[in-house]
Formats: sequence, C-alpha cells, structure tokens
Amino acid sequence: MVSKDKMQEEIDKATVALGMQKELDLYSILLRIKYAKDREEVIDREVKVCRAKLEHAWQIDKKILDDLEVESGKIGG
Repeated sequence: MVSKDKMQEEIDKATVALGMQKELDLYSILLRIKYAKDREEVIDREVKVCRAKLEHAWQIDKKILDDLEVESGKIGG
C-alpha cells in the first residue's frame, strides 16, 4: 500500500507538471501570434479552440453535477 505522503508527493509533481505545460502552451500561442503573417487569423483560431475546451469542460462539470444529484436522490429518498 502506498503512503499518503507518497500519494501527495505524486499529486504535487503532477500539479507542477500541468502548470508548466500550460505555461509552455501559452508561450507557444504567443510566439505563433508574434510571427504570424495574419495575427487576427491566429488569434481567432486560438479563441475558438479555447472556447471549445471551456464548453467541453463545462459539459463534463454539468454531467458530474447531474450524476451527483441523481445519486444523492437515491440516497435521500
């Protein structure tokens, strides 16, 4: 069995790695915008991608909340 300290250490490492990945993604986007011939096109594409990601995350959150509501209804009554 893995200790709680070891699990927390791994979670912390994963959190740091995700933060670094987000920073690299942002840096990559900024470089694409900086060197693009048509900056507006690059910005529009990135906004569409970000919007799609947010909509997807919202749908997942909504589904989780709906599932929790159903489960709590089963438990409560």
